[in-house]
Amino acid sequence: MDIPINDLPFGSRLTKDYLRFDEQVAGFFNGYYRRLITYQAAASVADGTSRVDRRSLLECLYRQNESFGMAQATRRHFEQLADSKCLAVVTGQQVGLLTGPLYTIYKALTTCRLAEFLSRDLQRPVVPVFYLATEDHDFDEVRWLGWRNQKYEFEKLIYAPERVPQRTPMSGVVLDAAIADLLRQLNDKSEASPFKAQYLNLAGDCYQPSVTLSAAFARFFASLLADWGVILLDAADPQLKELAQPVFLQELTELTSISAMLQTNRELVDRGYHTQLAVHPQRPHLFTLTQGRHSLEQTGARLRDMHSGALFTAAELAREPARLSPKAALRPIVQDWLLPTIAYVAGPGEIAYWAQLKRVYAGFHLPMPIVMPRASITLVEAKIRRHLEKFSVSVAEVLTQTTVCRQRVEQLLLPHQLTEPLNEVQLLMKQKWPELLRAVSRLDPTLLSPVQKTADQIVSALEQLRTKLFRSMQQKESATSEAWRVILASLMPANELQERQVNILP
Repeated sequence: MDIPINDLPFGSRLTKDYLRFDEQVAGFFNGYYRRLITYQAAASVADGTSRVDRRSLLECLYRQNESFGMAQATRRHFEQLADSKCLAVVTGQQVGLLTGPLYTIYKALTTCRLAEFLSRDLQRPVVPVFYLATEDHDFDEVRWLGWRNQKYEFEKLIYAPERVPQRTPMSGVVLDAAIADLLRQLNDKSEASPFKAQYLNLAGDCYQPSVTLSAAFARFFASLLADWGVILLDAADPQLKELAQPVFLQELTELTSISAMLQTNRELVDRGYHTQLAVHPQRPHLFTLTQGRHSLEQTGARLRDMHSGALFTAAELAREPARLSPKAALRPIVQDWLLPTIAYVAGPGEIAYWAQLKRVYAGFHLPMPIVMPRASITLVEAKIRRHLEKFSVSVAEVLTQTTVCRQRVEQLLLPHQLTEPLNEVQLLMKQKWPELLRAVSRLDPTLLSPVQKTADQIVSALEQLRTKLFRSMQQKESATSEAWRVILASLMPANELQERQVNILP
């Protein structure tokens, strides 16, 4: 079943307009993602684009992927990437607990499928690459794992290390004994399934004390997607940053991204769109990595570390690229300076900020890739499907008209559907029984006592029936309410799309 995103109560207007490729938003991107001719044109431009030395890139990425546990399918993709005609479909995500929410997996699978299609349709090698955002420092955003317990209740398990990192890149967050406790809780509380043991055993092998969060994620991810041959890119690698040094130097000396984005932001606002990424006129889109991850600000001819207050020239900072980390606006530029990217698979929020980047790409003399929306999926179990059929409600209605669906379900619980007929029977007894008594009295007064006794028995039986119906009603209401709760817990945990909350745990 396909559900138009416009019907969902989620996502920005900009993202929804892009999915339709509305003319209002089309100019901010590099072509319509549904047309093959768009990719053919992009491939032609990519062939004439100067990027980093391919051999140096391959050496770095191969070393990384060997350390993560490289599958045979990934080795084949490395052989293809060595071909100068090879292109890449790229996506990326923060590294978190056990892959994080489902959409991380969906992004990777969308990337793999698009690479397959383009390789076939363009008649040239196209490989999938996953950019590990290992330098993101928002620990709270990645420390949780959403799942459904044995009672069909949505829960979050929080990784709570002894020392919570502050503004530390995930590549520097070392797991402690709390990770083993979290995995034990997950094993004890989650319901049995055919793949649970295999999944948790793999998680235990990867997520161990003394291993960094980013390394654990990479090994786990590489194992899960082994058959797809995804090439992983660890953004924190110092050797990779050496290759990205020209991008860093240009941003530090010319503030290329800032002027480009300020102009684009004005155009977006003029068309009634929001701007996803904030831009400060004096702050390049680079962090320094000194006791955390901190912004830089231009002060005259120098750049000031906003945490320590230390002053540097652009040349001084660029001489040590390992101390620098690109912000969200510059990350795609670094990525596509390194990789022969033809398309980027983006989530809804990413689509919004990619609308701000076309001029940034031009400023760095790189072609903007085609932005392909990732697959958005809601999984429906057999039990949930049966509940939906009982209520005559569809998945689409639950996701797009939750309140209307809830009202429809409540109609099934209204007691008047049974109590009104019962009240009518009791009222009829009250109105008609005196007439029967008078008729019996005229016929045979000796029968009045047994007739009255019969009347009392009928009244008592009706009251007993009412009590039984009430109890049954309570049970029915409880069962129905529980079924509806289970539907929502499965399809919209925490009032969000399933893919944004639930982990891949089987």
